[in-house]
Amino acid sequence: GYVLGDVNALSYYDGVEVGYQPSDGRSRVWVIWAHWCPYCQEELPALSEWWVANADRYPNTDLVTVTTSEDPTRGNPLLPYLDESQFPFPVLMDADLALAQQFGTSAFPYWVVTGPDGRVLLRLAGQIGIQTTERLFDEVEAMAAA
Repeated sequence: GYVLGDVNALSYYDGVEVGYQPSDGRSRVWVIWAHWCPYCQEELPALSEWWVANADRYPNTDLVTVTTSEDPTRGNPLLPYLDESQFPFPVLMDADLALAQQFGTSAFPYWVVTGPDGRVLLRLAGQIGIQTTERLFDEVEAMAAA
């Protein structure tokens, strides 16, 4: 029953401040990740490929990602990683960990699903794989389209 508040952050790829009102009638799957996380490094390219091939199947559900917990001392520096990856979904920058805290992030990657009314429907911690991702999106889309 928790309603996610507004989400505001800098969008990496277009460099503008964006805002999402989770109660705006759109269902969303949010993925919170860290550039140094080996599970995220495996999951994100597969998710990117899958999203390019399948996004049109989910007209009522958005995929939004948040990169957080930036640590320049760890491998895989964030900015070159993002430039090279060119993810096809929004990447919000969370430099001060405020969004990670807002989502209740406990591990990476961390998945949060919100319904069209902004209510948190599901939270998952860890790598879930493409089959589970597809089932998740299928279920969220069915709810959103109803």
